[in-house]
Amino acid sequence: MLTIGEFSRLSRVSPRMLRHYDALVDFATVSVNLQEVYKLSSVEEAPDSFGARMGSAFTAGWAAFADGVENLAVGLAYSWMWLLVLAVIAVVAIRVLRGKKRGFHWLGRKKTDDNPPQT
Repeated sequence: MLTIGEFSRLSRVSPRMLRHYDALVDFATVSVNLQEVYKLSSVEEAPDSFGARMGSAFTAGWAAFADGVENLAVGLAYSWMWLLVLAVIAVVAIRVLRGKKRGFHWLGRKKTDDNPPQT
């Protein structure tokens, strides 16, 4: 780190002027803290009665349910292609497994015995 004298020689500015600028920066330093508000709500007092508390609980529960359904719909919209691929894989797998169980080939043809019964 350079001292004020070394920096003044390099920048060709007097040390007095550099100290003056340093003092101005100390006065001009501002700290800002920003926070984002998702929903603006008024400050309410806590409900006193059981019915009022139950009502606010149902209201908050319904709002949370609605938010969850919205998030589910958005998630399905993002992943519809993967869901389609998984559905095709599942259909093919089910056909293969059912065909083996019934003795059919997965393309729909009957299996043939390689060894015919001996008479």
